[in-house]
Amino acid sequence: MKNKKMAYITQTAVLLALLIGVQFVTRSLSQFVTGAMVNLILLVSVFMIGFSGGLTVAIASPFLAFLAGIGPAFIQIVPFIAAGNLILVSLAWVVRKRIARFDAKDTCFAAIGLIAASAAKFLFLWVGLVAIALPLIPGIQGNLHRSGPWGTGSSRRSGR
Repeated sequence: MKNKKMAYITQTAVLLALLIGVQFVTRSLSQFVTGAMVNLILLVSVFMIGFSGGLTVAIASPFLAFLAGIGPAFIQIVPFIAAGNLILVSLAWVVRKRIARFDAKDTCFAAIGLIAASAAKFLFLWVGLVAIALPLIPGIQGNLHRSGPWGTGSSRRSGR
């Protein structure tokens, strides 16, 4: 029992440190690269450690990244990222339980389930950030309408 608890703590800490390290290394790359790596580590954590380990990594990592200065620039965004990670980990756990029940023979379900989990996280983040979090940040509202949610700098009204 004691060895199992120690393995859980160690694996969770290693994957959390790996996730923060990957964010540090890939911070100058595209958000798509960093996000894909973060999602991969979250999926590895839930498949390797279990739901509680994946949940710990999913919730703690955005807050630690913010504190380390490698996460989002505004604290208002961090809880939404943690909730998006929670959605990914929860749906991945459902997929993992089904794979365990059918001895990994249902690979089509696994692939569709993990893609659906990623899509659910994306949709939650997009709606949550654009509709709720960003309007709460002073000075962002006007810039959001001028440049769009991705900050492309183009304006639909001016035709640029």
